[in-house]
Amino acid sequence: MKAGLRGVLFLAIIIMGGAACASEPVPDKPGWSGLVTMGVGALNAKTNMVAGINRYNIDIGENRINSLSDEPDSKSTGMPQLNLNINYTFASQTQLFFGNSLENVLQFDTAAIAGVRQQFSDKSILELSMVSTPFLSPTQTWEDPYVVGVNRKETDRTSRGPRIEYDKILGTGFGVQYTQRKTEIDKERSGTTQLGLPADQAKLLEREGDTRRLVGYYRFPRIERNIFEIRVGRLS
Repeated sequence: MKAGLRGVLFLAIIIMGGAACASEPVPDKPGWSGLVTMGVGALNAKTNMVAGINRYNIDIGENRINSLSDEPDSKSTGMPQLNLNINYTFASQTQLFFGNSLENVLQFDTAAIAGVRQQFSDKSILELSMVSTPFLSPTQTWEDPYVVGVNRKETDRTSRGPRIEYDKILGTGFGVQYTQRKTEIDKERSGTTQLGLPADQAKLLEREGDTRRLVGYYRFPRIERNIFEIRVGRLS
């Protein structure tokens, strides 16, 4: 729910193969370039709010719960990982790109990213993009998560919004990223099916709204083709 994200601080340490890192320099020569990486990941989830990931045909939540106070069961499963990036670079070291970031793949985020990045003389990179859940692979959630004793109905959860990132600031390993995404539920009926809440109370359970994410990070130099990255950010 929206209130659960407000004011959350997080710290992440990410270890990524250098060849798959989205922060690779913009090529000097114009033309097409790209990257495709595939693998298998493991997922362990414990939630009463998410039904599954449509893109991978993975079920996470239980169709039926017997009590609103019961703790959900933990589910473990394997899932394919696909990282795709397609780029076109101009002579000015301006690059158009489309794909999904490795960072998002590692967090089981199906969002696609399209935008433009510009590399400057100090090797810093300014990126402007749009982040959007692909039409064919939304996350599955429940129309009304607060239904007990009968099967809950699934619906789509999508999100989209702008992102701005300044990477390798002044040629260093420092960077900053800001993302704003609007989350929409195809059929949002929280608290209205069985609980019969009046409109003003049901509105407090709505899962739609804006999420803002501000992240500062530092990428350490390559060590045996790995990049160690520390990210500190805030959700609101």
